[in-house]
Amino acid sequence: MVSVLVPTRERSVMFYESIKSLGDDVEILAYVDIDDAQLSGYLSILQDNLTFVIGKRFTYHKLHEYYNKLARLASGDWLMLWNDDAEMMTPNWTEFLHAPISPEVINFDKNEQNNLFPIISRQMYQAMGHFSLSPHNDSWVQDIANILSIHTYIDGVNIQHHRDIIDDSTKRETQAAYKITSPLHYSDELQRLMQIDIEKIKENL
Repeated sequence: MVSVLVPTRERSVMFYESIKSLGDDVEILAYVDIDDAQLSGYLSILQDNLTFVIGKRFTYHKLHEYYNKLARLASGDWLMLWNDDAEMMTPNWTEFLHAPISPEVINFDKNEQNNLFPIISRQMYQAMGHFSLSPHNDSWVQDIANILSIHTYIDGVNIQHHRDIIDDSTKRETQAAYKITSPLHYSDELQRLMQIDIEKIKENL
């Protein structure tokens, strides 16, 4: 099983279209801020494979906290980072995945500069004890995977990221925050924490 982790804010309609594209054979865990103006819209979405977590707002500067909280509740063999402005274009995409046997990261887009929506194995999550420690969650996962050579690319799955056609307050806020948080990914403290994660994973390879 794949557990899809998706924080979302003030995009209930877009969120619904996004998760609908993922199919029925995945577990979807979504985090919605308790102060979200569209909270009632989110809670009106009823799917057997969808679970909402309602909690305090962390903001983009602590985006990893959303994914970490969702990961703790996930039951899948794979944990997938997902965005509410993404759309899965390939039906039955989970059939491209194999059963994980060790720490591993899978990505469907072999682009070293744009490896979006990484999927980590249960073994990798258990070794680290979290999904990420950086608000740049995809970079955190992929940097570790590339350092340890545990990154697998799979062709044949197409994901459409609609962020370029969206102009809303959530996007503007995250873009502004990105300029602030981006250097933090390479701070001495985060590099130290990343090295700890790397050592933990090495013990499980």
